[in-house]
Amino acid sequence: NGFTPLYMAAQENHIEVVKYLLENGANQSTATEDGFTPLAVALQQGHNQAVAILLENDTKGKVRLPALHIAARKDDTKSAALLLQNDHNADVQSKVT
Repeated sequence: NGFTPLYMAAQENHIEVVKYLLENGANQSTATEDGFTPLAVALQQGHNQAVAILLENDTKGKVRLPALHIAARKDDTKSAALLLQNDHNADVQSKVT
């Protein structure tokens, strides 16, 4: 189902666990069956510190809904700013209609 330990740590905002897992080679690009990555779930939950850590580790991956779309839907300017500072494409198009 794609619910990796990193995904769960990001979802619950367990910052030290997120850091530890990344330091030990966790794949931050693994998505759930629904196409959500640890970055996406951290954004959805409003966990800006987890978002920043994942961005520092150059998180990538195929996602159902691009990270900036999640920030826009949540009216989350802090997350949007973090994403744009980390070279996320401001014009990315969603595959979801």
